[in-house]
Amino acid sequence: MGKIKKILFVQYQQDIKLKINIALMYFLLSLIIFSLFRFLFYTVYHDFFLSISPSDVVFSFIYGLRFDISVISTFLGFLIILLFIPFVQKSTKFLKICVLLMIFSITALMLALSGDFVYFSRVNRHMTEELIAAFADREFIIKYSLQYYWWVLCLIFFIVTLIL
Repeated sequence: MGKIKKILFVQYQQDIKLKINIALMYFLLSLIIFSLFRFLFYTVYHDFFLSISPSDVVFSFIYGLRFDISVISTFLGFLIILLFIPFVQKSTKFLKICVLLMIFSITALMLALSGDFVYFSRVNRHMTEELIAAFADREFIIKYSLQYYWWVLCLIFFIVTLIL
């Protein structure tokens, strides 16, 4: 066992602490974003949740975290695995590419959540239920978003620039 450890750390020197910090930071950031959107849905569309008891709301948030973790794992899991591939690195290009891909993935998730939030206000259903139909109407959705919700897009890009 000691030989394997020696081979791994001598041949493939990596800054494991940095990579763990990066992976945890982006994972927790994604979890916070999902939780904030869930809280935003609950506060803005409170009328839909009046028939649910407060304990059921708490359990919904807790079980929602499980769902969020599975979605985040689906989108960021592969990138986190790539992050830990033991390459001999004299530069940090590979690390930077992985981080940029994670930022892109989180940005795409934020755009999808924002779209779902706007869509819900119009039809009282989540966009994921009608994703194929929404994709067919993507030109209308883009024009509508740019015309009426440009400020949401600006806010998302502002947040992304803060992350970078």
